[in-house]
Amino acid sequence: SEGDGWRIKLKESLPNNVSTSIDQVWTIGVSKAGGFIVAKVILGVLASIVLSVSFLIIGLPSPIALGVAAGILSQLIPVVGTFLGGLVPFIASISLGTTAMVATVMVLFTYQIVENYLVSPRVTKSTMEIHPAIAVFATLFGAYTLGGVGAILALPVAATVQGVIGTVVKNRKEL
Repeated sequence: SEGDGWRIKLKESLPNNVSTSIDQVWTIGVSKAGGFIVAKVILGVLASIVLSVSFLIIGLPSPIALGVAAGILSQLIPVVGTFLGGLVPFIASISLGTTAMVATVMVLFTYQIVENYLVSPRVTKSTMEIHPAIAVFATLFGAYTLGGVGAILALPVAATVQGVIGTVVKNRKEL
């Protein structure tokens, strides 16, 4: 791939000890980015299921389509994805009256809190091997400093940095 060609050229222009480090960092980075994608898929499927069942109970029209759309949007679009994903089910609830509107907002709000503080850190820990507290802090810091782009990049970068530090510490202990 183009990325491998770039990595090889960079390695050839540097001393051996540095090029070995580049290999380790590259491998860790690719692994963590893959874990990030797996985490997003798991969270999207889980959100889709929970929201579809909730919308079915509330009595929204096309509850599965609304749940899947809300679940996927909440994972694909950082920061505003949850809002955009919840907008259509909320609009669908208007025709059913105030009770359905309040129930829809409560489901969306409650699920988001549970996902952000309980589910997502645990999924991230298992797929990216990053401590849940670091995952939450990195996402908040990334979103605060760089907005949506920062929120997207925060977890793979934090996991890569944590992996590199762990590898350096492990290599030092072996010496």
